[in-house]
Amino acid sequence: MKMAKIRCNACSTDIEVTQANKSKSCGCDNHTLLRLDRNSVPIVSGNDLSLIIGIDGVGKQKEKRVDKPPMPEYNKRIPRKLDFEIR
Repeated sequence: MKMAKIRCNACSTDIEVTQANKSKSCGCDNHTLLRLDRNSVPIVSGNDLSLIIGIDGVGKQKEKRVDKPPMPEYNKRIPRKLDFEIR
């Protein structure tokens, strides 16, 4: 289970979210909001982000490297011209 925790220095409130697609806010004038998206990536927003400190689970995500097989050569289909009889 992924968890994220931040602190709003405007009102000294700790905000913690443990479930995906759930959000919590501190309710002060800074409108600090913490939310986990469906991939458990924390999303932090507020009026002044310099007043928000990440405590746990908030940081840069590690980039996943997936070995993809090379794409085969793609043969473009050539559209045919249709011949119509003109009467």
